[in-house]
Amino acid sequence: MISSYFVEVRTGTPYGPEDYDAAAGRLSNMLVSVLSDPTAVATLTQDALRTNCHSEIEVGLEEDELVAKTVIDLVGPGSIALAKAKFTQMLKARPEADEWKHMKVTKRMVPQVPESFGT
Repeated sequence: MISSYFVEVRTGTPYGPEDYDAAAGRLSNMLVSVLSDPTAVATLTQDALRTNCHSEIEVGLEEDELVAKTVIDLVGPGSIALAKAKFTQMLKARPEADEWKHMKVTKRMVPQVPESFGT
């Protein structure tokens, strides 16, 4: 079973074109370092049995604010919860997060779509 989550990280910090590339790299690296750490993922899923964890990260500017959008797919024998509060804590504990004092993290579950329509 796949449990998919959409997580958005809003930094609350505006960036111009001259600062965007470096800031986007720092934000992306921060997310990758948490999501690629097996211990962190185990904590985020409360040690739920899982066979796979896949994520896709997109970083961009929205009205000059640096924003990261992430889809996290967790595969296991049953539904797997993702702890948003722990994820937020992990992100804010990273040294890169000092740059984003007003960072806000939101999470919502992505609904399951049947593999084929009309069957």
